[in-house]
Amino acid sequence: MQPAVPEPVEPAPPFPTSLCHRCAHQRDVKTASSWFLRCVKLESKYPPQPVRACPMFEPRRSDC
Repeated sequence: MQPAVPEPVEPAPPFPTSLCHRCAHQRDVKTASSWFLRCVKLESKYPPQPVRACPMFEPRRSDC
């Protein structure tokens, strides 16, 4: 019998308190060693984290 292979565990998102995680405009950009929070509405596509307030914030539908 072969030993069980553990399932890969998804790491926790960066800056979990950031408003971006609840925003409809946020997209994850992941590489082999990095995870970025991209905004499709802001001029600065990768805002400094953690974001506490944003003029473009719109809640994701799942958060309503």
